[in-house]
Amino acid sequence: ISDVHQAGETIAWLATHFDEAPAVLNVIDPIPATRRELVARVRRDSPALRIVWFPTALLSLVSGLGIVVQKIMHPGRPAVSVKAAFDAPRCDTARIRQIRVEAGATEMPALTR
Repeated sequence: ISDVHQAGETIAWLATHFDEAPAVLNVIDPIPATRRELVARVRRDSPALRIVWFPTALLSLVSGLGIVVQKIMHPGRPAVSVKAAFDAPRCDTARIRQIRVEAGATEMPALTR
């Protein structure tokens, strides 16, 4: 997730510093939001949605059982992990932080998280 203004500034920097720009860059927030912050944002922006907290341990158990059931019911076909669908990918934000600083970021968040 990235703020539109941050993404725009980053893309503008990439366009004006084409030779220095990396071949691939994920335009993400240099300091990713926590799950709590994301939930607060969803509650604020979409109050009609219902949010349910599901414990990770229970999700792992249900996902494991689901994989076993899928393998029994459809041998030879790849099983789908429910847990994998809900896992948050880990991203290295060092390069986007550096580019945001070089771009003269107007809203560079403090590195406190």
